[in-house]
Amino acid sequence: MRIVVPILVGMGLIGCGSSTTLPDGTEGAGGGTSELPVECQAANPQAGKHPVEFRFVNNSTTPVYALELCQLDFKVTSCADGYKTKLNLSAPCTEECRLNDCGECGGACGTTAIEISSTEPRSVPWAGETFVFSKASSGCPCHEATTAPSGRYRASISVYGTPGGPINDGEQPRVIDVDFELPAADGVVTVDVTSP
Repeated sequence: MRIVVPILVGMGLIGCGSSTTLPDGTEGAGGGTSELPVECQAANPQAGKHPVEFRFVNNSTTPVYALELCQLDFKVTSCADGYKTKLNLSAPCTEECRLNDCGECGGACGTTAIEISSTEPRSVPWAGETFVFSKASSGCPCHEATTAPSGRYRASISVYGTPGGPINDGEQPRVIDVDFELPAADGVVTVDVTSP
């Protein structure tokens, strides 16, 4: 049974692995081989990669905090599977599986709380690819990259009112969802975390 989520704004990203035939005839990651449901199609579908910059902004003087694990902790999901599966937007510490090689990795990242303020917004670039992880014949972890096709997606982030909220205060987060499309207007998706 397909779960249809009402579309309020544009969205984006398709699940990893299998292929989906898009309105422009290209294939992309997603569920099954049928066309994307109408409610998941972009208004102006285009082939190729669609890089995006996610901008997390706070338009008030009230500080907002989020979790950082090597980078700002947020997720992107796809309309194609009812926004169920978090997409892998990067592939740190691994090489492409075809290279049959081991990737190098720096030291472990700590878990920290970072402030998003009116004077210090946060930006995270995304190349427009999703990644599936596997193991090469060498035994090393590896990845396969897939271009995220045109479609509707959702960016979600949990934010807190205190610096300790993301880590040890037990504060319940405020979850912010922003729906967008690929390709995104001007290549930017703005996520407003301003306190209500």
